[in-house]
Amino acid sequence: MSASSFPLVLPKVQDTALETTKYQNLLRALRNRRLNAARLDHTPLDITVDMCTACHLRCPYCATGSGVLDRRAQVLDLEEHRRILDFCGEQLFTIWYFSNGEPLLNKRLHRIVADAKRYGIFTVISTSLSVPLSDTRIDEILYSGLDLISCSIDGPDAATYNRYRIGGDFNLVQRNLERLIARKRELGLQYPLIEWRYLVFRHNQDLQAETRRMAHSKGVDILELFQGSAPAQAPEGAVAAMTGALLSPAISGPAVEAGLRRRDTLLRRHLPELSINPGEPGPGLLGRKCDWLYFGSMFYPDGSVGPCCVLGNSDTDFGQRGPGLDYRALWNNPKYLDARASFPTPPKPSHSICAHCPAPQVQDWFFRQSLRAYLLNAPEWFIQAVLAEPEQLFYPVDLYMMPDEFMALKRYQQAKPSVRQAGEPGLDCPLSERDSQPQPSEGE
Repeated sequence: MSASSFPLVLPKVQDTALETTKYQNLLRALRNRRLNAARLDHTPLDITVDMCTACHLRCPYCATGSGVLDRRAQVLDLEEHRRILDFCGEQLFTIWYFSNGEPLLNKRLHRIVADAKRYGIFTVISTSLSVPLSDTRIDEILYSGLDLISCSIDGPDAATYNRYRIGGDFNLVQRNLERLIARKRELGLQYPLIEWRYLVFRHNQDLQAETRRMAHSKGVDILELFQGSAPAQAPEGAVAAMTGALLSPAISGPAVEAGLRRRDTLLRRHLPELSINPGEPGPGLLGRKCDWLYFGSMFYPDGSVGPCCVLGNSDTDFGQRGPGLDYRALWNNPKYLDARASFPTPPKPSHSICAHCPAPQVQDWFFRQSLRAYLLNAPEWFIQAVLAEPEQLFYPVDLYMMPDEFMALKRYQQAKPSVRQAGEPGLDCPLSERDSQPQPSEGE
């Protein structure tokens, strides 16, 4: 799941106490990010947790499938997962339970998800769905509280599908998809939402419309068309990058349509409309921060922590939990401090892998949909706090990336001018034109 539909489908936090805790943490995270602080007084709000570091498929551009990943095959156990939740569970909005492996290979999946749901966390897995599932296993998954299952199916037929999903069983995948949808309807469940995710390459780019008809006829909640990562000049017979365009809209389905109509939160009621895609700023505003170092983290089954899901091998880890060293200590350890210190202007000398990021686009773009969703669902006290000090919480680039959300904030502000005193800074100030760069606080 690329999170394109995330602002549309993420529900409001239902527990008031947990909502307050999560949004207080988000407020601290925004301040710390804007200050380029190195040592943080908040915890992650959106993390990736590998449910498993093994996969039986051999997808050619996947680190695990191609044999590039250097981690041993391992599944996440309940105790390690609970240590993660002890560190940041109450503050988390979302856990993405996938990265380097097939989450359905972990037979504890339903118990792990159930533990997370006690903290009001939105939970997501991405799966090939090419795993035998008993009726009991399907019920365990559906009853676990899982919020979204993203199913990677890159073609409407076996021959097309197996060009990339090498080792996958297309017929098994289709049966599992149909059984999940039928059983979910039989039980009368709203969640988990079921997504068909279609990676578009050169060999399947002409089958997008056929796939859309097939996915919608099966009753999936979301269909996502997403450009597959592949070289444009691939060797003959290899999977190559697409040369055409994604069929518009790239995401569709009943959950998307319902999400566009939502007006169930304060800020959504001030939206003139909601775009599926956020804005796209010019490159001059990018690259002054890394949202991963403030909003998220990458957790592995063996207790290792990495800065992000882009850097999968163990030599880029920032540490490992062990006796006398918990996740809270890792969050502000020397490697994290060094990485965060590499981004202020001017940057400090750094030996961190983050100073030589192999995928700079994730620094600004990875969490844009998550942040949009959290703003749209925010309680009124949080919205007022944002309006009281927008320049202390947001970068100019944020306004370009979230134009709908900032328009809704401005409309709310205009409807309630009392939320700030006359002459105080607000969203009527040209934040998008300012380029002040606060310095890290002393001692960092």
